[in-house]
Amino acid sequence: MKHILFITLFVLPLLGFTQNLLTFNGQITDNDNGNAINDASIWIAEEKIGTISDYNGEFILHLPAGKYQITIAANNFEEKTLQVILVENIEQEIKMNTESSKKRKNHLAKTHKQQKQIANSFDVSSEIADLHYNTKTYR
Repeated sequence: MKHILFITLFVLPLLGFTQNLLTFNGQITDNDNGNAINDASIWIAEEKIGTISDYNGEFILHLPAGKYQITIAANNFEEKTLQVILVENIEQEIKMNTESSKKRKNHLAKTHKQQKQIANSFDVSSEIADLHYNTKTYR
């Protein structure tokens, strides 16, 4: 009897919670040549969550169903904003256009700020975010 009570009170609510999350994932590529773009920031400002694309330009976000404004930013590329209504899992290729040199300076500062916010949202110290950003930028 105690086991049934434990399962009913603790395990079943956890199963219901995990089923409410959907996946928004994909790959970020250069519109000119199709190459993957790594270290791009994928950010949902209203939710204060985000991620960074990996070496293959791939990313994944787990979100509850809803409407989201997703911002994608990467060094040397124009920032892009997508409106996504998430009612089922979505996989999407996102093509980025090269940024003009005139806009590049402002964009670098903004991307750095977004990457620090993403790192802080996962309780990573800003020093590590700075180190990660500086190593990726100045190689």
